[in-house]
Amino acid sequence: PDLTQSADDVASPPLVEGLAESWDVDDEATEFTFHIRDGVQFHDGSELDANAVEFNWHRALDEDFEHYSPEAGSFLNATLRWVDSYEATDESTFVVRLSEPFASFLLHMSNDSFGVISPQAIEEYGEDIGSNPVGTGPFRFVDRVAGERIDLERNEDYWADSAQLDGIVIRPIAEAASRVASLQGGEVDFVVTIPPDSVDLLEGEDDIEVVYAGPPHIWFWMLNFRDTPTQDQRVRQAMNYAIDRQSLVNDILSGTAEPAAGPIPPGNPGYNPDVTGYEYDPERALALLEEAGYGDGIELHGFVPESGSGMMVPMDMNEYIQSNLADVGIDVTFDVMEWGAFIDRARQGLQEEDAFLNTSWGSNDMYWVEEMFHSDLHPPDGNVRTWYENEEVNQLLEQARGEVDEELRVSLYQEAEALIIDDAPWLFVCHDRAPKAFHSSVQGFVGAPSWYFDMINLRLDR
Repeated sequence: PDLTQSADDVASPPLVEGLAESWDVDDEATEFTFHIRDGVQFHDGSELDANAVEFNWHRALDEDFEHYSPEAGSFLNATLRWVDSYEATDESTFVVRLSEPFASFLLHMSNDSFGVISPQAIEEYGEDIGSNPVGTGPFRFVDRVAGERIDLERNEDYWADSAQLDGIVIRPIAEAASRVASLQGGEVDFVVTIPPDSVDLLEGEDDIEVVYAGPPHIWFWMLNFRDTPTQDQRVRQAMNYAIDRQSLVNDILSGTAEPAAGPIPPGNPGYNPDVTGYEYDPERALALLEEAGYGDGIELHGFVPESGSGMMVPMDMNEYIQSNLADVGIDVTFDVMEWGAFIDRARQGLQEEDAFLNTSWGSNDMYWVEEMFHSDLHPPDGNVRTWYENEEVNQLLEQARGEVDEELRVSLYQEAEALIIDDAPWLFVCHDRAPKAFHSSVQGFVGAPSWYFDMINLRLDR
């Protein structure tokens, strides 16, 4: 995707050429032919061609392949489950044939999950390739000290214009106040995630800039659709009516987010700003609970992460929601988990003792709605960890997936969203505006409507 245009200029990043310098798609959106750019080298000096692309696809799809990775196959299943065949027809042409139309397939191919790794490096490092990444990008991996830093250097052999920075040092700083202090003290130049309560402080600094990127993001609770009292639609709706989203955004997040009315976030082409969702209405919540047989109260238990990608300030937010729910007689408790352990547990789906889990997600691709709500994608085959199931929603999502007309496809996803909102398999909470802060010496940053941003044009003017 083109990350050189800001969220103020485009609603979603358009596709541009990259390792594929062009592509052809048949009228049914079932055959995709990618013309691989000549003269591209991996960071280890080996050549990128269609055979290298095919090697990576074998790694994800061919269980008989020497370097097959079950993890890669599982992770990409939601996208690759309709692949009928694929082949490098020559050194510069890679063809994928699908068993069903898939209008968003090109957009998926631009996702970082489909980045091409050097086959030579996979053969050398095997399962340890994650600690020794070898791609084709504008920066190459140099070193990693776990928990301390990752060092990158400019790739002088990059196929396009070279990056302006000599290199990048990525430092994980878990404690929010320490990140802010490091930026103020000049120890770091750029902070990707700043705490909401520091935004006003940083905006008041003469030599620091704050930019809102606006990625396609939603922060939410997944609610158990088949076990615990949340299997009752009235309970799930009551929980949604019980949340004062605007106060949460104002008081806890200092205006760095906006309330969520439904699952499709801004930055996704299917986003509908006219959706109203669940207004704050505790009286309506109480009435629904009474109707469901829980007028005397209800106890729910779940699990939440203590921090993590896209999670904003999860403890403050979850405690606020806990208080809102208590106001209507829903007594909520939750296990607080380290991010890695949380992910492992979440991937199994909500178990019979779990009423909810808290996470965040989002995508520029409308097909993401299917990944989150189609019942074929219950764990372990996908990410519908709620066990949600609605046949009418399934049919709309399947129709949308194969619809090549963009306007019709949007309308189908929005029709599905309306049904999903009524079913309330999630507690829809808010969309992060994703403020980032950097020294004024950092030039060239563009806050694209994406989870990613382009580092090629960044420079330091000191």
